[in-house]
This record gives sequence, C-alpha cells and structure tokens, in this order.
Amino acid sequence: MPRPWRRACIDSRFPDTSTRNGRTLGVLNASVIGKYEEKRLMAEKLSYEELEQRIREFGDEITHYKKAEEALKESKAKLEGRLEASRAELSAINTSLQNEISGRQRAENALLKYMRVEEQMARHENLLRAVLHSIEDGVIATNAEGRVSLINENAERLTGWTRAEAFNKPLHEIFHVVAARTPEFLEDPLQNTDADRKHLTQRTEAVLSSRDETERIIATTGVPIVTRQGETIGDLLVFRDISQERTIGTQLINAQKREAIGTLASGIAHDINNVLAAVVGFTELAMLDTEKETQLRANLEEVLTAGFRGRDLAKRILAFASERQQDKKLLRIGPTIREALGLIRGILPATVEIRQTIDAEPDVVLADPNQIHQVLTNLCTNAAQAMKNRGRLTVCLTRVDTGSEARVRHPELRPGPYLKLTVSDTGHGMGREVMERIFDPFFTTKDPAEGSGMGLAVVRGIVTSHEGSVTVSSEPGKGTTFQILLPVAEGEAEPAQKSAESAPARRRHVLFVDDEPSIVKFAKMLLERELEGDYEITGCTSSVDALETFRARPQEFDLVVTDMTMPNMTGEDLAIELLRIRKDIPIILCTGDSEAIDPERARMAGIREIHKKPVLAKDLSTTIMKVLNEER
Repeated sequence: MPRPWRRACIDSRFPDTSTRNGRTLGVLNASVIGKYEEKRLMAEKLSYEELEQRIREFGDEITHYKKAEEALKESKAKLEGRLEASRAELSAINTSLQNEISGRQRAENALLKYMRVEEQMARHENLLRAVLHSIEDGVIATNAEGRVSLINENAERLTGWTRAEAFNKPLHEIFHVVAARTPEFLEDPLQNTDADRKHLTQRTEAVLSSRDETERIIATTGVPIVTRQGETIGDLLVFRDISQERTIGTQLINAQKREAIGTLASGIAHDINNVLAAVVGFTELAMLDTEKETQLRANLEEVLTAGFRGRDLAKRILAFASERQQDKKLLRIGPTIREALGLIRGILPATVEIRQTIDAEPDVVLADPNQIHQVLTNLCTNAAQAMKNRGRLTVCLTRVDTGSEARVRHPELRPGPYLKLTVSDTGHGMGREVMERIFDPFFTTKDPAEGSGMGLAVVRGIVTSHEGSVTVSSEPGKGTTFQILLPVAEGEAEPAQKSAESAPARRRHVLFVDDEPSIVKFAKMLLERELEGDYEITGCTSSVDALETFRARPQEFDLVVTDMTMPNMTGEDLAIELLRIRKDIPIILCTGDSEAIDPERARMAGIREIHKKPVLAKDLSTTIMKVLNEER
C-alpha cells in the first residue's frame, strides 16, 4: 500500500513540510514545497512508474543536495579556519608593523633630540668662539700633554704665533715668559696650580717675550680643564697686556710723589727766599758803603754771588713745584731754540760738537721762552757732562701727530699735532735702574760738587706745565736721547716786547709791606739809595697795620708793594681791600711761589705786576718805575 505522502503525491496533494523535515532534507520549506508543487503538476501528466522514477530521482537529488550542503559546510569550516588563521597572521603582522612604527618614531625622536643637542652645541661653540675672539685677554688651551689645542686672536697678537703654527706645540715654545721681579725663565706658566689641579691659579705678573722679541708686562691666570668625572684633560691659560696700566700707574705714583715733594719744596723755597732776600739785600747795602778794590768788598761780592746761587736754586725748586706758568705766550719755538743753542755754544767747550736740525713748520707753541731756554740748558749741560766734554750733541725739532702708538707711551697727551724736540748725545748712557729715577728730585749720579739733582726734575716740571711729555731712552755705552713733545698752538706768535723806559724821577711815596722785619728794613734802605732819594718808603710788617695806615691817608701813597704770603691777610686780600678804598692805587705783589697766584687772577684783583722773590733792589726799583711810568 502506498505511503501516505506518496498517495498525496499521486492525488496531487503534498502536505506542508515542517521545519524539522526541512532541516532533515537539507532544504528550506519554500524550496521543498515549490519542488513538490512542480512535481505535482507534472504527476498529473505522468504515469505511476514514471512518477515513481521521478521520485527516486528526486530523492537522489535531495541526497546530492545534502552532500553538497555538507561539503559546503566543510568548505565553510575550512574557509573560516583559514580566515581565522589569516586574521591571526594579519594581527601579528599589524602588531609587528605597530612595533616597527613605534621604533621608528622613537628613532626619529632620538635623532631630532640629537640634532637639537648638536645644534645647541654648535650655537654654544659659536658663542664661545665669538667670546674668545672678542675679549681683550689672550687665551691658550692645552691638552693633557701640555700641547696647544686652542689659541684666540689676542693670544696670536701678543705671542706672534698663528693658530696653525701654534697648534700641538708645547706651551713653553710659544709662550716665553720671565718673572716680573727676577729675570728667571718660567718654563711652566701654570706651575702655581694646586696639587690636585682643580683650582684657579693666583694672578701672577711676568714679562712676555713675543716671537719678534717685543717685551710686554702681562698678568696671567690659569685653571685646569676637568671633566664631570674629575679627570684633568688640559689647562686654560688667560693673560692680559698690562704694560700701559703699569706705565700709567708708574706715572701716577711719580706725579703724586712730585706733587708731595713740590708742596714741600714750595714752602721751603718761600722761606729760603725770605732768608736770601735779607742776605742779598744787606750785602748790597754793605757794598754801597765799601770802597772798591778792597778785601772786604771782594768778600761781600762772594757773599752776593752765593746769594745769587741760592736764589737760582730756589727758582729751580719752584719751577719743579709749579704746575702753572705765569709768562706763557704764543711764540715760535724754532728761533727760541736757535737762540738758546747760540748761548749754550758759548758755555760748552769746543770739543763738544753741536748739530741742529730745526725744520718744523709751523712751530708756534704756548710757552714761556725763558723756561724753554732753561730746559735746553739743563739737557745740553747734562749731555756735555755725560760725554766728558767730548762728543756730539744733536738737537732736532720735528712735527708729529700723536697716533695710537705714541698714545701708549704718552697716555696723558691729548690727540693732535705736536712738536718733538730731541736732544741726543754720544755719552756713556745709563741702565734701566738709573732711567727709572732720572727725573726724581735731588737724584743724581754726579759728585755733589757737580750738581744738585734738580736739573731733570725741573725739565719734567716745566714740560708737564706746558701740557707736554718728556721721555728718555738709553743703553750703557750707547748714549742718551731725550724726547720732548709740546702741543702745537693755533694763532700767530706775539711780537717781541720792548723794554719799558724809566720814568722821570720825582719824589713818590711807596708803602712796602712784608711780614719779615729784616726784608722791610733793607728794602727801605736799598730802595731809597737805589732811587736816589726821589722816593719815600713807608714799611709795615703786618698786612692789617698796612691796611689801617693806608685807610688813614690813602691819597699820600703813589704805590703799594706787598708780599703775598702773610698771616691774617694775604697780599691778594690786602690788594682787594686797598682798591676798595682807592680804585686807582697801583699795587705790586712780591711772591716766591708761582702757584700762589696766576697773572689772570692778579689782574682780576687789580694787581699791576707780580715780582719774583727774593727781592733785589735794582730789579724792584725797575719794576716800580715801570708801573709808575704807566700811570702817567
């Protein structure tokens, strides 16, 4: 009997396939229903055998589909396995790529950091190089073996060695120094470094001899180059040229010393002038009462000569002490030098040859001609003595400009044109020790009878007061050369002044004021004799008393002669008070100190003339007549 489902097929009816049957057959419900629906339609036209055959074929087909489905599942499982393996492989590859990318990023970051560090080091190196080559100090670095590894531009200039020449040479081959105080060669400039070689050496002074044998005074310091691990890998030497500082320091010390000595000398010279005034004055007074051609007259003449020598010594002391000159004027120094050499020619023996080259144009300076004479006389006399009165004396005058090289030797000079006066001799010369003291007051290498040691001190004092400079160069056995620089002045030289004519003699009344009674006494006696009784002299030993005397009868006096340095009231103050009482009273001021008052200040105070002490009757009488002659 046919099965129900088969009958259904024959009857053209096919029950709905359940889901479970669908899963059993391996096909979907819709698919199965569709298939059987198609068979049903076909079964209506087919026979039973054909239909049964078709059902068997259909069963085989279903079996085939089932196998195909299982194969498909197997393939799917394999594909899913492969896919999972590919996923794992891709994940591993991705992880590797991520690690590689991270590594490359770290490498790039490290490279960028290195490049930044290298760039920063390059900037620091450039900065260090700029600092080393811009500072005024010389810098030399050495390695652990003491060989030069670095040298800056100033070190090249001071040593005379270039970087290429100095590189890898031992330090002592390019850095030749001797101790400043002893001529001992210093093989190791860093020999004062501490034993552990980790601390800065103390500043030391030495004399550096460069490659061209130029000597400079230098200050050196050094420090070892130590790594963070404490290893010493070299040394750093720093040095500076202090030659100009030493020159300026020496000049400052000498200036202070001269100022102190000058202050002392000025006071001493003032007292000496007062003493000499009395000695010379009373000697002149005694000579007026003494017959000529007598031994007493000869003795008095010796006393007078000694007084004059003392007066000249006091003048030299005051010239040394003075920084301000009172008789400066515009003059041509060339003719003044020729005139002085003509006078000196008569003083020096014929065995001394004098050569002169005076060709500077223009040669106008602001100077005191008498002091220019004195400078030349002192220098030429010293030169003749150094040559033992036998040799060649050369005097030259040239025009120069104070460039940078001259400013190093003469830092006190202002820039501009100068006249250089050179005085050279062929004498025995001198060593460094003597040259260092040659301008000191009272220093001399001569016998006491040959000189007082003030000549060159006076020369320096005069030159300095003329805003100039004087230097000396000499070597034993090679002669000596003095060079004087005087600033060129603008303008034309003043014409020579004619001497004043004497005033006609008539009786005049003079008020003479000095705090030394002896000077008042002899001045009164000498002036009355010198002026042949045409003058009446009233003497006062107190400036206060003189003021009261003048106040009581101001119209009786034709002239007042007063000392400068007096107690209670100076001569300048007295002159001011006298002029308040009577504006037209002529006043002559006597002083032995050229610094006490200058001509400009004297004119402002109303003083007509300044008379240098010690007072000599003839000179003072000439000055008195000159002033009174101008009043007419």
